[in-house]
Amino acid sequence: MKFAILALSALAVVDAAVYQKPSKGPDYVKDKTISLPIKKDGKVYKTGVVLDNGWYDSKKNIPGISPNKDVKTWVDAGITEIPNGIKFTKPIARVYLVNEARNKYEYLNLNNKQISFEVDLSGVACGFNAAGYTTHLRKGAAIGEAYCDGQNFCNEMDLLESNVGSQAYTPHPCTDTKQMNGTTKCDPWGPADNAFNNHNAQYGPGLHIDSTKPFTVTTQFAGTGISYVSRQWLTQGSK
Repeated sequence: MKFAILALSALAVVDAAVYQKPSKGPDYVKDKTISLPIKKDGKVYKTGVVLDNGWYDSKKNIPGISPNKDVKTWVDAGITEIPNGIKFTKPIARVYLVNEARNKYEYLNLNNKQISFEVDLSGVACGFNAAGYTTHLRKGAAIGEAYCDGQNFCNEMDLLESNVGSQAYTPHPCTDTKQMNGTTKCDPWGPADNAFNNHNAQYGPGLHIDSTKPFTVTTQFAGTGISYVSRQWLTQGSK
């Protein structure tokens, strides 16, 4: 199963997304992408991220952005570059991983492999959702459009939905992702593993997985056809 990695996002509420049809879209950010390199199969790729096309409109009153103010820079969108990563400074942004040429979404073959990333959730209060997840985006990478997810037409794997108090990871499989229409059936809820419900004594401020400090999240996809999914944590040198 192949996915395009999607959305390192910092959202108060994630809307029930539908398939976003391609369009010309607003010319809101002069520099369409910023750098976010990844290491895949032992090789470093100079990939980047693109801002979601559908989230910014000069006529909308978006929290953290003044009414009628165009989003012209990444700082306006609440995103800044840091060494080997990006930082969200406003709870409104969603970005997608794009290839080195910046003309396609970056695809990841996760069969019998694992994906790891480090996060700092110390500033993400309860009630907010900082998420990293995969879905099958097809086109529109140049300006971050044509979004879809497990709420409608596309396989989705929530690698991490989280804040300082809780976290979860959840698969949202679909029966048929080729049609991209009403015949496709996906699992919008999914069999979530939720730390607050299942093992909240291990995750949270000052606990075994101390959410006030940076930690690494690794998700493993075992088997050629992905027989099962497992999770590992690495925090302050301890698993």
